[in-house]
This record gives sequence, structure tokens and C-alpha cells, in this order.
Amino acid sequence: MLGLIADRDDVTGDVISGSPAVPAARAHAGARRALGDREAALTLQPRGDQIRVVQALRGIAALLVVSVHFGNPNGFESRYLGVASPLTAPLGRIGTVGVDLFFLISGFIMVVSTLRPDGKSLAPSEFLRRRCLRIYPPMWIIELAVLVVYLNAPELVNAHGTGPTDLLASFLLLPQLGSPVLLVTWTLVFEMYFYFVFTIGLFGRARFIVPVLVAWGIAIIILSRAHVDPKNAYAVFLSQPLAFDFLIGAGIGGLMHLPVSMRWAIVACSLGAIAFAWSAVPIIAGTAGFPAGWYRIAFDVPIAAMMFGLITIERAQSPYVPRALERVGNASYAMYLLHVPLLSLVGLAIRRLHPSGPLADLGFVLAMYALVIFTGIIYYERIERPLTLWLRHGVRRRGAQLG
Repeated sequence: MLGLIADRDDVTGDVISGSPAVPAARAHAGARRALGDREAALTLQPRGDQIRVVQALRGIAALLVVSVHFGNPNGFESRYLGVASPLTAPLGRIGTVGVDLFFLISGFIMVVSTLRPDGKSLAPSEFLRRRCLRIYPPMWIIELAVLVVYLNAPELVNAHGTGPTDLLASFLLLPQLGSPVLLVTWTLVFEMYFYFVFTIGLFGRARFIVPVLVAWGIAIIILSRAHVDPKNAYAVFLSQPLAFDFLIGAGIGGLMHLPVSMRWAIVACSLGAIAFAWSAVPIIAGTAGFPAGWYRIAFDVPIAAMMFGLITIERAQSPYVPRALERVGNASYAMYLLHVPLLSLVGLAIRRLHPSGPLADLGFVLAMYALVIFTGIIYYERIERPLTLWLRHGVRRRGAQLG
């Protein structure tokens, strides 16, 4: 996701390496520092402003998705504590918007990090290589652990799934009619879909990406209105309008190279907040369900307006962004991958304790949020980030040797 899975290295690759006179060791150290605590903080060329608010938004999106699996009818509280609390049930209803926010951020990041004002862009093969190295290895580690459980006790994995699990499709992130072995990775199928389209656009360098994205948007509209075979996983997948969120995010990224006054940024942010609140209150209250289809895309427009306004405001004024929320944003992909199996594992243990009472319920919920955040940060800092660096530099060395 990937707003969920963006690297600062993707945005500042030219800056990291320095001039040709910089020794290789120094350049490597610079790359490691660039992938430090603010790994995914964006740098907009040519000013070099770090968009810390995007990191904060990624953290918020991750926490919203975790809330879905806490407070929805089949979530952590209902399954293991008996009932969703008044605190998490409303968050469970609106938390799905975290997925939409991730898609918006992903579209934005890909444009800002790949296309530059001078008309240059990453080579298609380099772009796709970076994305695959960033997505698959951290995911495979967790999927393999879940697979062990699935093969021995399948009733513990995706008990409320939509159909039989296709293991090959799960590990390759391909469309399937059932639920993937790691439930949340259905969104990563959309991510890979977007990356594939974006890679096609890069074959014509920067001037070709806009026509490709426009053509993709038209194709999404046409396919969403077509009658598709409900038994064809690919046809069902391609007919979903949810992928349009990437295009909205990409549009925001394109606007970043244009001069936008602070006044218009504040107007966009304010109107977006008002429209979102007006739409979200009935969902939070439980009087309306979360929108689907194109209604969901319309629901995301106010979020995009707020995102655009906040990013523009930060470029001009650098407002305060909580350091803790930035750190959660760094670990958002790890949290996203880990939270469902982690909640299930702890939930089975909690069920044996038979907690009762609102205070006990609240205590367990807060403890689980803390555990998900802590585990996500540890996985990111100790496994995900070092593994990504090792693979990235290993592939580069091998490419240099072959060259």
C-alpha cells in the first residue's frame, strides 16, 4: 500500500549518492541514513521539503485499519471479548477509510517520487524492481508463518473469509475469489495493479505517464459498468472502481509542481473536512453503512482535498507533526501486515481469561493497540528495513557485476 510501502530512497536517490567524487562507503552510509527514522518522508524537488504530514497520514491510516479489525462485527472484541465496546465499534465502522487513504497516498507518492520537474523519471525496470523488493519479502515472512497455522488449523485463518484460499495467488498477489492467506493483502493486489500500470507509463518517460493514467481511468469506468462473470476472479477484480483512488492521489502529486496559494490550500482543507464530517457522522453513528462502488470514490474526494491542503500548508509553513505519529507512519506497512495474525494469536489467549466489565475490555483494547504499534515498529526497524536495504544493495551489486 503504498502509501503503505514508500521509501524515501525512491524520492531522493539522486541526493543520497552525492557527486561522483564521494567514496562508495560514504554514499552507502548516506543511503542508510536516508532510510532512517523518516524513511518515507517525501522530498519535493527542487525545494527539498520533507512532507512529514504524509508520514503522519500513513500512521493514521494504519491505526484506522487496525480499528476495523477491532470493532467490526467479526473483529477482535466481538470474537474474543464477546461484544464491541462503545469506543471501538464506531471506529470499526469508519476505519475502512484507512485503506482508501493508503491508496490516495500511494498514488501521490509514486508521482512525486518518480516524476521530476526536469522531465526525467526512473527507468521502468528500476521502478518495478524497487516496488517488488519493497512489497514481497516483508510480506512473505509473515505469510509463511500464517501458512504454517493454515495448514495445521485452517479454521483459525480467515474463518470469516469470502471463499477458499488460493495459496499461489496469495503469495504472488494475484486476484482470487476467496480470501488470501494473510487477510489484509487483498489491498496489495490493487497496489501491484497500480504499479503495473505505472510501469507501462514509464516506458515513455514522464511525458507518457499522464496519457497512460488517463486511459487507465477511462478503462476503470468502462469496466465498472460492464457485466462480468462473478466466477472469474480477474474480471471481478478489474471491474472494481476502488483503483480510481490511486488516480486521485496521482492527481494531487501532479499539483505539487504548481504554485498554490496558502489561501486555496486552507479552503481545500476546510471544505474537505466539512464534507468528510458530514458524510462520516452517519457511518460512525451506525445509521448508514460504509459506501461501496463509485459512492466510495465520491466519499474519498473530501479526504483527498484535506490531504492536498495539509501537504500544501506544510510546504509553506512546516507545521508541527508529532514525532510519535511519524514513527508509526514509518512502521505502517509492518503494522498492516502483522495486526490481524497478532490480534488472533493474543485473542485466543485472552479468551481463556474470560475478562468481564467495561474497564477490563478497555484495558485489553488499549493494550492491544500498544502491542500492535510496538510490534510493528520492531518488525520495521529490525527486519523490514534491514532486509529491504540488503536486498536492494545486493541486486545493485549483482547488476553492476553483470554490467
